[in-house]
Parts: sequence; structure tokens; C-alpha cells
Amino acid sequence: MDKQKIIKVILMCMAIISIKSNVWAKYTIDYQEKIIEINFDQTKPKISITAIQNTNQGYEAYASKQDTIMIQLKISEPIQQKEGITTQDIEIKVGKQTINPPIYRLEKLTGNTQKLIVQGISGNGKLSLNLKKGAITDLAGWENEEINIFSGINIDNLPPKVTYAKENTAEGETIAIIQAEEPLRPIEGWEASNGQQTWKKIVEEEIIFPHVIDYAGNESGQGISME
Repeated sequence: MDKQKIIKVILMCMAIISIKSNVWAKYTIDYQEKIIEINFDQTKPKISITAIQNTNQGYEAYASKQDTIMIQLKISEPIQQKEGITTQDIEIKVGKQTINPPIYRLEKLTGNTQKLIVQGISGNGKLSLNLKKGAITDLAGWENEEINIFSGINIDNLPPKVTYAKENTAEGETIAIIQAEEPLRPIEGWEASNGQQTWKKIVEEEIIFPHVIDYAGNESGQGISME
């Protein structure tokens, strides 16, 4: 075999070895990419309040039976339950008491977001939501822990307790006084003090005390007069 043939054989062998090496390297890179795509989930799903609407406009931190409250809930990650959270999974609490309002439903919004609509809430105290343990399960099989979330709304279904009085000043003026145990909404023609719990007005004749309304919309008093 002459030298030229020997050189050709050597070059062919080198080319074959090079092709095999490239194929092996490509296979190795592809395999490593698949390993990187594995996702390990070590967290349990959680629920949070992202928005609240209250029909008691101007006094949204307070509500009574007559108000409708809409609470937007967000689940921290995708879950196995297609319908999301149900009304069976959440307890409505006012203070320590569990409430069953006449209007109570959940609406599915986009993604992991739902809207809770409640109306006719009885009782008195802080409104909170209690999510039961195991109500939702994420895609990795983790279940939620039981959690109680304060809504930021105080439920008040009691009329304000008020007393009425009058006093005479050294200047000979007569002042009518309304004293409440809680803040009241503005009373036309009366001056407020003490965190809107005390209201005064200078009068000249018979005093006609107006009805008053607390922040939750409860009313008390109906044209009480005093000479």
C-alpha cells in the first residue's frame, strides 16, 4: 500500500471518530437539560385577601346586616380542585361566633382568584374568614393548613347608645348635648368633639334632638324634645 492510500485511510478514521464524539456530546447535553427541568415543591398552598368592597360607602371598615361585602381571595399556586374553594371550605366568623348569612356564595374569577359575596351578616364583632385544613391541594399533593384571616371590617348591628342633655353657660346661652358610646356620622348643625362621640349645639328655644346614625348605619333616637 502506497503512502497516499495510507494517508486516506487515516483521514477517514479520524473523520469517523470526530462524528461519533459530536453525537455523544450532543446526547450528553440533551440529557442534562432534562434533569434541570425537574421542579421540587416543598411549600403548602396558602390563601390571602387581595381586595374588599363594602356597600357601606364612606365607612367601609364597618358593616351591618343591610350591607353586601365582596372579598377577593387569591390562592398562592395552582391547585387540584378545578372548582377552587367552596362555601363548605370557609367559615364566616363574627368575633368567635360562626355565622350562616342568608346570602353567601363564591364566584370563580381568573387564574387562582375567587370572589366571596356575603350579605345579611348578623352578630357584632370583627369579621374574619376561617379556611379549613385540607380544603385545597396543590399539584405536588400538599394540603393547606387551617388559617383565620381578619377582613378589616367590624360588624355592628346595634343602634348607638346615646344620652341627651342641656347646659346653660355663664353668657346665658343654652347648649344641647348628645353623648354617644361610639362615633356618630355627621349631624347637620351640630359640632363634634371627642372623636365624634360628643355633639353640641347652641339653641334658643325648645330643644329637638335629631335621630343619630353610627358608622355601620344603625339609627337611634327620633325627634326627642327637651325644654
